[in-house]
Amino acid sequence: MVTQCDANTCTCSDAGTGASTGTPATGASCTSDGSNICARCNAHHYFNASSSTCTACPTASTLDEPGHTFATCVCDMGHVPTMTGGVVTACTPYTCTCSDAGTGAYAGTPATGASCTSDGTNICASCNANYYYNASSSTCTACPTGSSLDEPGHTFATCVCDMGHVPTMTGGVVTACTPYTCTCTDSGTGASTGTPAAGASCTSDGSNICASCNAHHYFDASSNSCTACPTGSTLDEPGHTFATCVCDMGHVPTMTSGVVTACTPYACNSPCATCVALASRTSDAHC
Repeated sequence: MVTQCDANTCTCSDAGTGASTGTPATGASCTSDGSNICARCNAHHYFNASSSTCTACPTASTLDEPGHTFATCVCDMGHVPTMTGGVVTACTPYTCTCSDAGTGAYAGTPATGASCTSDGTNICASCNANYYYNASSSTCTACPTGSSLDEPGHTFATCVCDMGHVPTMTGGVVTACTPYTCTCTDSGTGASTGTPAAGASCTSDGSNICASCNAHHYFDASSNSCTACPTGSTLDEPGHTFATCVCDMGHVPTMTSGVVTACTPYACNSPCATCVALASRTSDAHC
């Protein structure tokens, strides 16, 4: 008499979690009752031919050929694969940096995910304050000393030199800001007449703008220049910005626009044979 035998029953599940990973084998393919033997795999699972099991692809990966028996997991763009026995078992996101190419200093927020296209590469998502974004290289560079961003917080903000600086341009970008240089000299002789203006006070590069005057020089507020007092005169208030030249005793002033421009000594002439000392004269021919 023939006895009927029950067919083997297989599973197709994850060995760790017990979750279903595919369709269990049946019939002759299920060679041992209760065994974990798969006929085909669920989506996002690959088939291990040596054990006839299905394993989930790791996070951040997909099957290269879904539906094919020998499909394998490949990491998504922006991830580094970890291989075990020729199989991808983990996908780690690329790690980017965002540092100044010249100094190595932290320059902004590194790119992540799909924007970080190469592991360990210097690719920025956004820049720190006073750094500009270079779209061609996706990097951030510090604005040079003496400059600031024209539109802080905007991707295409650029560095502009502060007032009182001359820009140096490289490839359409400000790479240096040199402070204006002023002079403080006599327009006729070129001799120094005082201390040149600097910083914001030097409003035009190469201009003759004075911050303070040398001894025996007066300050012309209309032109910000210093002029020597004429011979035979002294400053009425040395060291004061608005000091003016006054003729010494025994001299006659010549005034131009309210300023003493010459001091002429009183003459010793007829009818005097001998005059009083110059410092005591009050007129010409002061005997």
